[in-house]
Amino acid sequence: MRLILIGAPGSGKTTLAHILSKKLRAPHIEVDRIFWGEGDLRAELLRLIKQDDWILEGHLSKHHDITFPRANAFLVITGNPLVFLYRSLKRDLLSPSRFWFNLKNHRRMERKRQELIQKIIKRRPEEIFYLENLSYPTESELKSLTEALIASTSKSLDEPI
Repeated sequence: MRLILIGAPGSGKTTLAHILSKKLRAPHIEVDRIFWGEGDLRAELLRLIKQDDWILEGHLSKHHDITFPRANAFLVITGNPLVFLYRSLKRDLLSPSRFWFNLKNHRRMERKRQELIQKIIKRRPEEIFYLENLSYPTESELKSLTEALIASTSKSLDEPI
């Protein structure tokens, strides 16, 4: 499975990707770790997405053109954008560059995320799933989600978005 989690900063993408990575036995690619590190984001992602299975999340606008064609499922985390902004600012309070980045780019990132979601809906609607993040999913919700993801990815496509 090649799954991309889509959601605002503070929506719970990293936590959920970590949980799903264990449940689905697929490596978790945390784009933020690469983005905020010293490496070449695109070169590193090109290397990592060659794997057969992965769960990826973070900074879509920087890599969607190379990662989306390799994905065979997309999970959109929805919820209250103001709650997500609050969570991200609270989380990044001790990291001024991240704090400022999320505050400054909040609306622009939201617009870009919605544009990308619309492209997926238009071209690959059967591969998109939604999860409302009000709290962490229960074990039964995670089981249902993983079963649906596995069922949907029994075919593998490399279609461009």
